[in-house]
Amino acid sequence: MTNQITTHHQANYVAPRYNIENMFQIAQTFADAEFIPAHFRKKPADCFVALHMAQNMGEDPLIIMQNMCVIKGTPGWKAQYMIARAANCGVFSGGITWDIEGKGEDLKVTAKATLAKTGEVVTSPVVDFKMAHGEKWTVNEKYKTMPELMFRYRSAAFLIRLFAPQVMLGYQTIEEVETLPNIVQAEPKRLKKQGTVQIAHTPEPEPVAPEDYFTLLEAVGAAETIANLSDINKENKALIARLKATQPDLHKELVQAFIARGEEIKSPAPESDEDTAA
Repeated sequence: MTNQITTHHQANYVAPRYNIENMFQIAQTFADAEFIPAHFRKKPADCFVALHMAQNMGEDPLIIMQNMCVIKGTPGWKAQYMIARAANCGVFSGGITWDIEGKGEDLKVTAKATLAKTGEVVTSPVVDFKMAHGEKWTVNEKYKTMPELMFRYRSAAFLIRLFAPQVMLGYQTIEEVETLPNIVQAEPKRLKKQGTVQIAHTPEPEPVAPEDYFTLLEAVGAAETIANLSDINKENKALIARLKATQPDLHKELVQAFIARGEEIKSPAPESDEDTAA
């Protein structure tokens, strides 16, 4: 049996570009709104991140907020949103379909699509209860009450990650984040000293607080010379290293901000007629 989900997406939407100051103001406005999702209300820092992601993805900020959740400190996308983006990314022709076999514990679901450039039909790994039990997905009760839907989401995520990774941007679906295993701390090293055994603990670095990240990002945007950027980098060396270790996606965005601001400084915008006249 083959099934297909029809999705809708704003393929022609052009995200407006904002400078850092405007983004902070807009993020505060979003945070004060009642109709945005509850997990973004009264959280301007989170709204700022969502707005920044919307710009990078060419997406409406409200759509980003409606389809993103943070679980266990990790952001995740709704699977149906990722499927919609995949259908409009240009990699696949005709969207994603599913082959479904069996019922109950014998249920098997495979996602498939046709590559637009070559016409080749590509498929995901087969998702079944053997995989679900082995990966501990079934801790989520939805695998008992609506297994076919959950298997569709899982197989689609596999397919998109394999053949259209730009759609996922390195992020996982909510269904994947929900069943992430707990991180096991590494065994501490043992050091010998004067006949005694000491335990050398290597604590995990703490994530960078949103306000510290945004302050740094704002400083980069306000830098007027390459020397200013160099000073910002040196003065915040430890914070940037911690950001790289704990929040690689934000670190990547910060690096891009440094590069973009450097290019702006090297190639200033041409003066307008009014500026020239003045």
